[in-house]
Amino acid sequence: MNGPVYRYDATSDSTTKWPQYWDGKWFVGDFYDGDQPRHAVLTDPKTVGKGGLPVHAESLKKIIPVGADGIRNLMDWKFAPDGSLYVLDYGRGFFTSDSKSALWHITYTGGEPTPLARDLARKAE
Repeated sequence: MNGPVYRYDATSDSTTKWPQYWDGKWFVGDFYDGDQPRHAVLTDPKTVGKGGLPVHAESLKKIIPVGADGIRNLMDWKFAPDGSLYVLDYGRGFFTSDSKSALWHITYTGGEPTPLARDLARKAE
């Protein structure tokens, strides 16, 4: 399922916005089954809109709950103006409504921001 591209807003004081690390990443996932892939994808800016292939992808499974009590049939997802993520779960049956049909508010609770590569590089001695 096509998802949003996250846009980090440094001027926002929202406590639910996702970190800057996710800025510019496109969220994509499969509709059926909680075990299917859900990724944040980064596409080369020079080929965006021209059918360019992704240059990087990382799993969102540790961030977005899946499985029997999680999001199983991802129908749609969007970032709100405050930078928080909402995911619409279709539920467990087709063309029905059940107790698992829900709109989820996904709160990012990851660790410290990922350091920049230049901060990890060893200094020449």
